[in-house]
Amino acid sequence: MAGFEVTLYGRIWVTPEALDLQHELEQRARKLEGEGGTLTQRTETSRASNSGVIASSSSGGLSATAEHAPSLAGVAFSAPRKQLLPYNWGKFQGWVSLIVGAFAALFAIYAVTAGITMDEKSTGYAIASPLLIVSGYAFVRRKKYAVAMTYVWMTFYVVIFLFSLHDSLTNKAITSQQQGEELGKGLAEMGIGLLFWGLCAVYYRKRRLEFN
Repeated sequence: MAGFEVTLYGRIWVTPEALDLQHELEQRARKLEGEGGTLTQRTETSRASNSGVIASSSSGGLSATAEHAPSLAGVAFSAPRKQLLPYNWGKFQGWVSLIVGAFAALFAIYAVTAGITMDEKSTGYAIASPLLIVSGYAFVRRKKYAVAMTYVWMTFYVVIFLFSLHDSLTNKAITSQQQGEELGKGLAEMGIGLLFWGLCAVYYRKRRLEFN
């Protein structure tokens, strides 16, 4: 019905059409408000589900990372290499072998050309000079065959002992007592040589990763 409506601005004449329009607008507003609430609820539900997916993906990624953590740690955080010890003995032994071998070889060449007779010790150095030069070069330059050279030297001492043993047993000019002395001397030299080169073999085997 038409009538007056009291407002803050005074009394206003309101027609039935205006009241119907006002009622319709209020219904639409309530309807839009309800739809807005439903939309908000759907949005919150969607956000929650997305958060669950993200959380599961994150947890899956974390678990996968945890599974491969040892391998990744081995690649990215590898332990620092152990600091190598000084190679003093190898250099010293190598240079001594080179110098002694070169001097023995030169002296042997000079003795042969000059017709000088060498004693037993000089002859031994002359025979061993090529072996001294090769092993000295291997020790100084850290060659892979340095370890093998120590075994060659041990074999060399055994062969020298066998030759001296054969010589003392077949030499009729010496007595049995002298043969025993020669045998004891040969055994002592062979034992010292085997012990020395055995220790060298242990040393070079421990340093073999440095050889080229």
